[in-house]
Amino acid sequence: MNKNKKYKAQKIVLQNIRNKCINIRYYLALKQIFKRICSAKFSFTEIGAEINKNNKQLLNSYYSLIDKSVKKRILHKNKANKQKSKISQLINKINKTK
Repeated sequence: MNKNKKYKAQKIVLQNIRNKCINIRYYLALKQIFKRICSAKFSFTEIGAEINKNNKQLLNSYYSLIDKSVKKRILHKNKANKQKSKISQLINKINKTK
């Protein structure tokens, strides 16, 4: 019986390591897309259709990544909603300054 407990404990440790790596990947991806959106904030004010299309794709990917991380319980739903509203406020602020 002690052997089973030992192997179960080792398995749990390995699962925790694996899950932590997955969580870090999600956090880094969210941070990277957020930085790309913030750096592209000046292109929101430009009239070019391609630039606006790229920014919309970037926003859609950011929102979908947030929703996926909530679904996998990496982020809490309230924190995800805060991040979404923060981005939308940033974009509205930029669009008002046009």
